[in-house]
Amino acid sequence: MDYNLEIDGMSCNGCVKNVTKMIQEFDNIKNVSVDLENHSAKISTKNQLDTNAILKRFEGTKFSIKNLTEQQNEKASIFSKIKNIL
Repeated sequence: MDYNLEIDGMSCNGCVKNVTKMIQEFDNIKNVSVDLENHSAKISTKNQLDTNAILKRFEGTKFSIKNLTEQQNEKASIFSKIKNIL
């Protein structure tokens, strides 16, 4: 599963490293890509992400999660479109 995060509070590459490390601490994380310029991160997981745990992990830090969304799989969205047509 893939997720997108909007993150406030990042100002340098050190912030990117810290945010990456904070996210990688979760067991089911396959990949993390943090983008300083867009203040965002993309997360790939082995199974569903515990969004409350992610939000809680950032509490008390200088970083704040503005938005956490599940990215829709292209195959799933095509299936959904076909399903809606029928």
